[in-house]
Amino acid sequence: MEGNALHQPELVQGLDRIAYWGRFFGVLSILAGVLIALAAVAVAAVGNSGPMAEALNMGPWGAAVAVVYAAFAVPYIWSGRQLNRCASGCRKALNNKDEGALAQGLSELGKLFRFWGILTVLFLVVYGLLFLAGIGTAALI
Repeated sequence: MEGNALHQPELVQGLDRIAYWGRFFGVLSILAGVLIALAAVAVAAVGNSGPMAEALNMGPWGAAVAVVYAAFAVPYIWSGRQLNRCASGCRKALNNKDEGALAQGLSELGKLFRFWGILTVLFLVVYGLLFLAGIGTAALI
């Protein structure tokens, strides 16, 4: 961006929305990740022993369920962190007319898209393999 790109009303308005909603959704994402992590701790605490474990019928799987919950918390927390960094860069760019801050904020947004793109491909591969395994298992029956 050269010259007075941060003086264009449409760009300023769009960046203001990105800064506001990025911060808002970033905080919500971190909060969701923390709640999922707390659920992982709760499952780990009651998953292997006691009357709650018997009621939930988890047996030895309580620890495995806790690890899965914890693994699901990580993308939420990391995404929220990246969104907050993007929002901070956009807000700094708007307040100080700093195009370097804008570039940094958009770079953080690019990292977020790359992360979710890779994660989506991994999920699709896993789902595809599970689908093929299901078909293979059904063919054996």
